[in-house]
Amino acid sequence: MGVLMNITELPSDDLIAVYRTYEYVMFIATTLIVGYTLAIMLLTSLKSLSNYKWYLIHGIVWGYSFDSLGALIGAITLFPLPCYYGVNAAGSLRGSSQVLYFFIGFNCAMGKILAVFLQFEHRFQQALPLDSWYRKKLDFLHGKYEVHYRIALYIILGASINAPVFISLPNQVEQRQLLSDMDPVLAYIYQQHPTTSCFSSGTESWVVRITVLWLLVVVMTEVFLLSFIYSSIHRLKLSVNTYRLQVMLFWSLVAQMAGLFVFIMAPGLVYLGGATLGVRNMPTISVFCFAFFISHTGIDCLMVLFFIKPYRNVVLRNFGILHRSSRAWEPTSIAPNHGIKVVH
Repeated sequence: MGVLMNITELPSDDLIAVYRTYEYVMFIATTLIVGYTLAIMLLTSLKSLSNYKWYLIHGIVWGYSFDSLGALIGAITLFPLPCYYGVNAAGSLRGSSQVLYFFIGFNCAMGKILAVFLQFEHRFQQALPLDSWYRKKLDFLHGKYEVHYRIALYIILGASINAPVFISLPNQVEQRQLLSDMDPVLAYIYQQHPTTSCFSSGTESWVVRITVLWLLVVVMTEVFLLSFIYSSIHRLKLSVNTYRLQVMLFWSLVAQMAGLFVFIMAPGLVYLGGATLGVRNMPTISVFCFAFFISHTGIDCLMVLFFIKPYRNVVLRNFGILHRSSRAWEPTSIAPNHGIKVVH
C-alpha cells in the first residue's frame, strides 16, 4: 500500500491487453469511417449545405486528430496525481518528445471543443431574424474574412490557455524524484514505465479543476442554444423548404450533441471530476473513459451521414451500387431538388 496511490488502483494486465487492442481497432475503424465521410462531404455538391459542411468537416478533422493521438498513446492517467503513462506506441516517447505529444493532444482537444462552439454559433446565427442585433452587429464574422477571424480566435484562445499550462509544467526529473520519494508505489510505476510524465508540479493540478468548470459551462450552454434554435425555427416565418432544411440540420445537431455528451462530456466529467474529488481507482477508471473518448469521432460521422438526408441518400446509393455490381465507390453530385434560396 502506498501513501498517494495503491497498487490495486492500477489497471490489471488483462484490462490493459483489451484496452490496447480496442484502441488500435478503433483507430483503424475511425480512419475508415472518417475517410468515407469526408469523401462524401467533399465530393457531393449540395448548394444548400455549401457553407455548413465546412463547419462539420472542421469538427471532424479536429476530432479525428484527437482520437488518433489518444489511441496511439493509450494513456493511463494517475489521477488525482497530474501524471500519466502510455501503453501503446506513442507511450515510448521520452522527455521533450512526450511533452510535445501532450501539448499536441491538448490543443487537438481544444480545437475539437472550439469547432463545436463555432458550429453552434453558426446555427444560432442562422436561427435569428435578419434584423436581429446579433446579425447586424456581428455579420462580419460570417463574411469575406470569416476564416481569418476563426484562425485569430483559435490563436488567441490557444495562447491564453497554453501559456499557463506550459508555465505549470514541472521539471520531469525533479517531479519523478519527488513522487518516488513520497510513495513506493509511484517509484514502482516509474520503474515499470520510465516515460511517465506529469503536466503539473506537486500532487494536485489547478488545470484539472478549471477544465471541469469549463465542461459544465459547455454542457449548460449547449442545452440553452439548442432550446433557442428550436424555438426560433418554429417562431420565424420560413418557407416550407427552408423550414425543412432548418429542422433537418437541427436534429442532426441534436444527434451530434447527444453523441458528444455520451462519449465526451459525461465520461469527461467522471474523468476530471473524479480527479478533483479525489476518487480512488482513477487509473482504472481512466481506461474506460478513454475508451469512450476515442470512439466519438466515428460515431459523430455516422450521425452526420444518417441525419443529413442528402448524405444519407448518397450512402444508400453507394451501398446499392456496391451490392449490385461490386464496383468501387464513385463520387456522386447531388443538386438541390427544391427551391431553397438561402445558402447556409
